Amino acid sequence: MLRLLKFAWQNFSRNIWLSLVTIIIIILSLFLINLIIILNILVNQSLNYYKNKVDISVFLKPEVTREQALAIKDELSGNAEIKEIQYESREQSLEKLKERYQNNPLFLESLKELENNPLGETLIIKLRQIEDYSKVISILQSENYNKFIEINFNIFSDIKKVINKLDGISQKIYQTELITVAIFGIIIFFLIFNTIRLAIYSHREEIAIMRLVGASSWFIRGPFLLESILYGFFAWLANLVFLFPLLNFIQPYLEKFLDGDQFNIFSYFSQNFMPIFGWQLIILIFIGVFSSFIAVHKYLKV
Repeated sequence: MLRLLKFAWQNFSRNIWLSLVTIIIIILSLFLINLIIILNILVNQSLNYYKNKVDISVFLKPEVTREQALAIKDELSGNAEIKEIQYESREQSLEKLKERYQNNPLFLESLKELENNPLGETLIIKLRQIEDYSKVISILQSENYNKFIEINFNIFSDIKKVINKLDGISQKIYQTELITVAIFGIIIFFLIFNTIRLAIYSHREEIAIMRLVGASSWFIRGPFLLESILYGFFAWLANLVFLFPLLNFIQPYLEKFLDGDQFNIFSYFSQNFMPIFGWQLIILIFIGVFSSFIAVHKYLKV
């Protein structure tokens, strides 16, 4: 085995420029694949983040009392689709409204002209799953609650459309990820195939001598198979060297985008190192060995 490794390293170092070009192209291919994986993770994380942020603000009519509002809150809390309900008094709603329009003096003056608070009590409903939106809306539209509510239910269908579009984007990115992996897998296959073929051609005299002295077919094939593994391993290692600093660099920008959410992409890739990068190494080794085996079988004729 050590002799095969020695011969493989000699083949690798003798054609150092060809080896470097091969490794660089594999690195670029891996880097692009990992960028799409990062994009897919970020889209899914962003989608989950904004799904969790979506809630239903139920504005009750002004004549609904605090006791009635709390009774409605208790009744709605019994539904399995509802995770949490926050109660907001009409006074709190008015203060929030004033804060929102604090830079609009005309609006604030108009509020002062009103003798009574025109707003009603508010219930803010948080869902267990965004898919339960339709069920909760149906409950609110029922005769038991609709008479107390002052709200346009059409806005919820618009929110649902936005969520569906985001889900569609996530699916398209995932499909793009699979297509990209397949395309670059084929590129890497033919790249290693042709590199090994050139290596075989440059060592044709040595191979002829090995045949004459009775070397076995696997002894001749071995160095080329190990050489292909070296291409994949060095490219995989270099890709990690470039990728993890990039993840560390984009983390602060990700936190700003997700409004302080605790998701850490560096930690995510570290914790899922084997599922992500372990499989990449295994696939690279498989592609390398398979392509070099075909090249050896086709061109050595041993």
